[in-house]
Amino acid sequence: MKWRNGYGCFDEKEDGASAADAAVAAAQATEHKEDTSENEEEQEKMTIEELRAQEPALYDSIMQEGAANERQRIQDIDELTPAGYESMAAQAKQDGMSAMDYHKAVIRAQRERGQRHLEARKQETAPAKAIAGGAAEDEAGRNAEAEMDSFGKEMASYAQSIRSGMDGGMY
Repeated sequence: MKWRNGYGCFDEKEDGASAADAAVAAAQATEHKEDTSENEEEQEKMTIEELRAQEPALYDSIMQEGAANERQRIQDIDELTPAGYESMAAQAKQDGMSAMDYHKAVIRAQRERGQRHLEARKQETAPAKAIAGGAAEDEAGRNAEAEMDSFGKEMASYAQSIRSGMDGGMY
């Protein structure tokens, strides 16, 4: 058998449990709900001035906690601020932005800045695509690679001529 306990949840009872037990539990749950609604009706909304006058210690502790949280938020923003984003940090402090939201905004701004940088480099280097590649030429317009090949062939032929001129030589 299932019955509702004092917290509004269903619990399983053994088969020997009576209907009276279930009725008592249901009454307790209803009584608990009535107590809560009475407490809610008794509470009045207070203004800050009323709180300060009626509960000065509570008011002071709330204000101190708020000030400590604000100092921590500002310190966190300062720690998360990379070079070049100081104006963004000042705006975040002024607007009351949380450190996490500020960090997300910085990352978004860095991505946008990086993307703009890449686009600027693409535009800057676009004219280089029109230049044909090839071997470098010196000031006189000679091709350095072809000149090196020619020099290599000349050295090889010189070495051949020396070797063919030796008649058995030393070895």
